[in-house]
Amino acid sequence: MLLPREPIVQPTIQHLPELGNALIIPRFDRKDGKRIHFEEFTSLLGMPSGLKYDADHGDIASFILNTPQCAPTDLYRMLRRILAGFLIGNTDMHLKNHAMLHENGKLSLTPCYDQVCGILYEYPDLALTLDGHRRRLVDLKARNIELLAHEFALQTGLTGLIASLGKRLPRAIAAVHDAPHGDTHLKTKIIRNMEARWKGTFSSIGKASSKTPLPRANAST
Repeated sequence: MLLPREPIVQPTIQHLPELGNALIIPRFDRKDGKRIHFEEFTSLLGMPSGLKYDADHGDIASFILNTPQCAPTDLYRMLRRILAGFLIGNTDMHLKNHAMLHENGKLSLTPCYDQVCGILYEYPDLALTLDGHRRRLVDLKARNIELLAHEFALQTGLTGLIASLGKRLPRAIAAVHDAPHGDTHLKTKIIRNMEARWKGTFSSIGKASSKTPLPRANAST
């Protein structure tokens, strides 16, 4: 599946006299001085902000699948960013860390934001449940990822998606290693986490699937 590249909001590091180094990120909800309306998934799912952890990844998939204003390609984009988050150790991908833009009567995913390696800060559990269960990132199996892809109606394209992530993994590791900020100990922990997630979960997807058949797809759930 060929998709246009997702928009990139390029951050910069600036030194502020009162604070020291600060990460400056341009707003993605502004264009030519005008505000672009966007909604986090708590709002899209009709939930209060305080319940941002009280949902399943499948709820996001169901919203995109069953909302006519959403493009089917955003199912692929959303699954790709969720899996990339798993690889970098992001255990804080709750509903407020996913959002959609409102433009010209359509809904589309915002650029990815708040991707952090939460597992380094002793947050082992995934922010949202996976196939109805609260799970730890380090316990994820290939089968869990296959079931997630099924919920996103992308089980037949999962192998290609995983292959594309695998091709980018060496470049991601090099980017962490060569980053001008962060000490060697922190960089090493992030890199080892990515390698462990790849070897422990992702590399076996499509090669050692469970013999149990996947549940029947149902776009209305």
